[in-house]
Order: sequence, then structure tokens, then C-alpha cells
Amino acid sequence: MQYKKYYLQKLAERLIVDPFRIKSPKLESYLCSIKYTINAVFGREVYPMKNFSIQKIVTTCGTFNIRKGCLDIICCLPSYESEDINDLLVQIKKHDNKKTLFVDVGADLGTYCITVANNTRHVDSIAIEPNPDSRKLLKINLKENKIEKRVKIYPNAVSDRSNMKVVLEANMDLPGSSTIKDLANNQTHRKINVKTIKLDDILLKNAAQYDHIYIKMDIERNEGLALKGLSNFLKKHGSKTVFLIEDFLDSSFESILKKNYILPTQKLTPYNRWYSYSNFPKIND
Repeated sequence: MQYKKYYLQKLAERLIVDPFRIKSPKLESYLCSIKYTINAVFGREVYPMKNFSIQKIVTTCGTFNIRKGCLDIICCLPSYESEDINDLLVQIKKHDNKKTLFVDVGADLGTYCITVANNTRHVDSIAIEPNPDSRKLLKINLKENKIEKRVKIYPNAVSDRSNMKVVLEANMDLPGSSTIKDLANNQTHRKINVKTIKLDDILLKNAAQYDHIYIKMDIERNEGLALKGLSNFLKKHGSKTVFLIEDFLDSSFESILKKNYILPTQKLTPYNRWYSYSNFPKIND
């Protein structure tokens, strides 16, 4: 029921607001958006998008090159997770005079990190994306938006250990939902060999220079391993870090955050939840 209610609200947003936020191609992007959302409202299959040939979309959030015939187009619409993206921007803009880092774990084509970079001037960004197809488009998108010097890219899958070889599974209908093979094991998905990295290895060396750190994590049930690989960072810098984590597939990672007094604060979409440091380790849902 919560998903139907959410998509009804999203349908209203896409019907009324998206036409003013999509610059080009307006009509095809709009029709694609409405078709997807109506299917979601009625619980129908949302993945087939073969009739749409869009390969680039320009919106008020930025310019995005995408793969045609899949859900990339939905993930680059201004209405995509707009509740979380807008709140993220509000939080970041409160610290205009402070040094801020945004970490996009599972960056895909760059929806989050490009929107953040295009709407701020004081934020450094890190984008982590192991899928080579997504990463290629991410690099193109960063360059087209003229922010490539402000976003550092890592080509790894995050985990609790670095330099492991793992197999990434890519769903070709929803290529932004790549996951480690042991968590998916779908025989129809494309298999990609990648190396892992701990978030500690990326963040610890530079975290001290930032006043505020925001970490968005959308890695398809691999959040627990990723947070285990962030243990030293959490002990030293957890108090100045805000997390936005996909929790609808698996929320067992919350126990790792709770040990470091990082607790749920709000839930704006059915998919993601916000977490931040608290002196009082009690979870109130």
C-alpha cells in the first residue's frame, strides 16, 4: 500500500511539475515517465522500455547520457527520488561556509553527484561505480556538465576488504542495479569481474579536512559489507557524517550504524532512509 500511495504522489508530480523541469527531449521523456509511473501504481511490470529511444536527457538537474530502452531514463528525471535529493541539497546548503564532502556509493550515471555538484560550489564529491558501462557514461556526464574536476571516480565494488576479486551481476533492463554475484546469482545477468575496496581506504586519509560529510549508499544489499569496511571511519568521523542508505531490500546493516550511535532520522521515500549521529542510542521508528 505504501508503494501505491507513493507512486500516486509521484504520478501527480510527474504530470504537473516534470514538464517544466525536462528541457529535452520533452515529449518522449514525459511519456516515458508517465508510462513507468502508471505501471508502478497498478503493480504492473515497469522494466520494458524498448519503445523509447532516448540516449540523452537535459533537465534542470543536469545533462545525462543514458542507455536507451532501459530504466536509465527514469533514474535521470528531476522527479526521481526528488524527496531525498531535495532534502540533501537543503542540508548541504546550510553549510555554505563549511568544507563539505559528498560520497556517492553506487553512483551509476551520476544522478545524485551531478545534481549536487550543479547546485553547490563548496562541495567535493567522490563517485564509486564498479559497472564499467555505467562508469563510462558517468565520466561523459561529468564532462558534459563541466564538473569532472570536482568529482573523483573509483571503479571498485565496496566491501569489508580491499583487493578481492568479485563478480558483479548487471541486470540489462535495470543496469543501475548491479550487485555482487553471491547476492544475486541470476543466470540471465551479465557477469563482470571487478576488484573491491574498503571505504576506509578511500575516506580516512582526507576526512579530517571536512566539516561535514554526506554518504549516499545504493548498492543492492551490499550495504552491510560496505559499512563493515567503514568501521575505522565511523569511530573517528561518524559524528559529522549523515547517511542516506537504500534500506528496502535489506536493513540489517542498521546494527553496524547503531554501534556507532548513528540512528535513523527520517524516511522520505519507500526505498531509502536517513541516518545521523546521536548521543542517545535508541531507535524510534
